[in-house]
Amino acid sequence: MNLEERKRSLAGVVAALKTAGNRPESEQREVLARCKRQLEALTESGGGVPRIDDDTDDDPDGEVNGLAARVRRKALTDADRRLHELNDKSLILSQVCRVPVERTKYWREAAPEIRSMDTTNGSFGPWVPTEMSASLHEQVRLQLVVAGLFERVDMPSNPYVLPIGGSLPKARLIPQQGDADADLDVAKRIATGMTSPGATALTLNATKVGARLTLSEEATEDVVFPVLNYVYRAVIRAMAEQEEDGIVNGDTTATHMDADVTDSDDGRKQFKGLRKHCPSSAKFANGASDKTKIRLLDLRKQREKMGVYGVSPTRLAYVVSPMGALRMLSVEDPMSATNPSPVVTLDKLGSQATILNGMLGSIDGIPIITSPFVREDLDENGVKLSSGTADRSLILCVNRDAFVAGDRRSIRLVPTYIPVTDQTLITVLRRYDFKNWFAGDPVCSVLTDVKK
Repeated sequence: MNLEERKRSLAGVVAALKTAGNRPESEQREVLARCKRQLEALTESGGGVPRIDDDTDDDPDGEVNGLAARVRRKALTDADRRLHELNDKSLILSQVCRVPVERTKYWREAAPEIRSMDTTNGSFGPWVPTEMSASLHEQVRLQLVVAGLFERVDMPSNPYVLPIGGSLPKARLIPQQGDADADLDVAKRIATGMTSPGATALTLNATKVGARLTLSEEATEDVVFPVLNYVYRAVIRAMAEQEEDGIVNGDTTATHMDADVTDSDDGRKQFKGLRKHCPSSAKFANGASDKTKIRLLDLRKQREKMGVYGVSPTRLAYVVSPMGALRMLSVEDPMSATNPSPVVTLDKLGSQATILNGMLGSIDGIPIITSPFVREDLDENGVKLSSGTADRSLILCVNRDAFVAGDRRSIRLVPTYIPVTDQTLITVLRRYDFKNWFAGDPVCSVLTDVKK
């Protein structure tokens, strides 16, 4: 047995001892006996008991049997997808019923299958899950429409500084050198004006958001299991909808741009969203005489307002409300003799087209993304007032390379028993941030005054 094998074996002993106290007494004796035999075998193999570090490359919790690491990684195989399913359902049942994972009937029945998946330390009993799997995060991301347009990074710390370049460097002509010592003369080998751009950075500060599910105390495992998929979907939907709403309508100023967002803990105050990132120079009103219509001229004007950020149609997206999507379908091109709609629907895009989540079609090669979180109760200026006009929507045009979302921590489920009502409150927690790479630049534009 080489050193790495001995380390893995010892780590299995440690992992088994960590969970032994949560097992029935009969199982505790069995686990302790196995651990004793294993330690004796390690000692007899020579070299004494190897030292293991608490933080290992494949499992920072010290459980190097590999299952914990597989749960945190994206599931690429059927075996991993099954492991993620067993992990998540076991945790949800444990939290809802307020019992340790190992004491749920579901986990006990899954133990042999879990044991078979553990290729390193399976003899010590099944690994016990402690966090929701990467598949849950993947499901949340699949629900995202607008947020799914942008780059995502995992934040190893909070805050997390992303180093980025300043202004773009400019290439210069470098003349051929003939002197033997030219390579030693900086003035000769670097052309005048060739300087390095200033460096800057973007800092992601993840903040915490949460949602709640309430279940009656009568919720036993046998009762909860049939609705387990509902609970799972509810968790996914709560997290996805909050992020989507914030990315579209977020505003961190003391008084939110929309008059009905007044609660201090409203998720739309977590960070600045797309509407808030649009500078005033890139906002203008619908120019059609009939505000229920949209002119192709105005959609193209949005790109003009964005300058260099509106050049490449493949890196842009129009973001509209459900009503706005219908208006986009009826856009007419006044330059055409027959005034056909310039919108290309999905059935006509062809097999080589990139289809995005929530995509209705495209116009000028720019995808049209429909989101229910683009409001339809705004005034002519694109904000919600406490009184007055409230029957307008807006059209956003955004540069997809201009924003980044950062995920700090996995989604957690925290149970709380409420004795007064005899209920179990499940709190779903998550931490993340959303930032603009080029703050102040016209990376998005807004066409307001689009009437129902």
